[in-house]
Amino acid sequence: MKKDTLLCLMKTLEEIQNVDKFTKKTGAVAAILVRDGIDYKRVASTIPGIHSESTVDTVLDKTSPIYIALKRGNKFIGKVYLFTRPYFVYYKPYFMDKNNSIIIALFVGIPLCGVDCKLSHDSDSSDSKSTHSNSTSECDSSDDRSRKR
Repeated sequence: MKKDTLLCLMKTLEEIQNVDKFTKKTGAVAAILVRDGIDYKRVASTIPGIHSESTVDTVLDKTSPIYIALKRGNKFIGKVYLFTRPYFVYYKPYFMDKNNSIIIALFVGIPLCGVDCKLSHDSDSSDSKSTHSNSTSECDSSDDRSRKR
């Protein structure tokens, strides 16, 4: 179901073509990435940084599976940490050059802490408090676990 949701969100982003309007409309985060030399740079982004700062002009980590997929001309769908927060994401090639190298990629992501916390909070089970607490601490944590951008 999450993959279908991401595909729907990607279609919405393509229709809106403005990441701020997209996030206001859907609640998901979005970014437009442009190849800059060997980097993929976020030129528009609603992904909050570690301290809620803008992530515009940040680049993908070259060791991340996202970067590797885009470098190979592929899409990427999966769960990743972006700026210490868990997301289910979809990165899609949007414009390629004559050599089939990605010039522009689009990104949409669903914050997992919001989904997990909301689902836990809405649950009537006695376990919901501990699940909610764990989800919140995972989302708010800024420990040193390996989390690629």
